[in-house]
Amino acid sequence: MLDERKAATRIWRVADSLGLSGLLDRRGRARLRAHFHVVLSGMCGYIEARGLNVTREGAALDSPDPAEVGSLVYVQLPHLGLEGFAYVRRCDPQSDGRFTLGLRFRGALLSVPKPEFGGGWLYQRVRYGASGAWDGSGEA
Repeated sequence: MLDERKAATRIWRVADSLGLSGLLDRRGRARLRAHFHVVLSGMCGYIEARGLNVTREGAALDSPDPAEVGSLVYVQLPHLGLEGFAYVRRCDPQSDGRFTLGLRFRGALLSVPKPEFGGGWLYQRVRYGASGAWDGSGEA
């Protein structure tokens, strides 16, 4: 472990002296390259994007729309049954008109049970009781 740190320190010093330190990855964790469907919502509106890579702390996305750096978004990974909040840390335009978004999760993503009948919400009609509050005896 100590030898690895010394080697990493040497690499950083050499890169700094050559002016190349900006090209090195400073993240402490390796990113897992994976493609997954992501839905963002918040001040950015509703964006469907494709995940490029992910760690416990964040993810990189390929998006058709931009999101404001610093904004808080709600992240849903429907096929994985995960969701939670994240901050937009970067929004880089690409030559094809798309954007690469960098997200930092606000906390751990929560596991959400998938709906039993293929997605969507379960709507139920409710009736109001004598007190004016719904009584839950409505028909589905």
